Amino acid sequence: MSGISAMAIAGIAGAWEPPSARKVVDVGGAHGAFLSWVLGKSPDAVGLLLDLPHVLDSAKPAIAASGLAGRVECVAGDFFESVPAGGDLYLLKHIIHDWDDKRARTILSNVSEAMAPGATVAVVELLIPDDGTPSPSILMDINMLVMLSGKERTVSEMKQLFAFAGLALSRVVHTRSPFSVLEARKA
Repeated sequence: MSGISAMAIAGIAGAWEPPSARKVVDVGGAHGAFLSWVLGKSPDAVGLLLDLPHVLDSAKPAIAASGLAGRVECVAGDFFESVPAGGDLYLLKHIIHDWDDKRARTILSNVSEAMAPGATVAVVELLIPDDGTPSPSILMDINMLVMLSGKERTVSEMKQLFAFAGLALSRVVHTRSPFSVLEARKA
């Protein structure tokens, strides 16, 4: 997963500029690589890394090694229950694709409830082209079907998930990698 994360961040870095934020919340952020990259682009922001307790045990040394320990708070939690409130920017990298639509809606609804006014949620995923163009995301979709209950989605399907959570898709940033960034705000 760390290798895929590094590849995603490298692709994102050349195409997406994080929106201005004072508090960045990485939902299910594992070792905080994406959060660290965003905080590197936002020197005045602080970060909050939300993940399960056993994941945070290994995340804390990674955050310290990045030199961001003083700017990142690690919070144990379950994004199916709640998400820390008051963030200006919420990050979800490779989270939504792990889950079926019902669970994905729960996660996004919890994020929507927690968002500060004017906040943005940035979702990084592989997108299946709406027009059926061949894509590596289709192979990953098959993998998700076999291994987990999740799936890769089209932009149209992501719009529906956002709408259910009271969010509106504001922009899609395609990268030179297979990954895209979908930004949404409260509808």
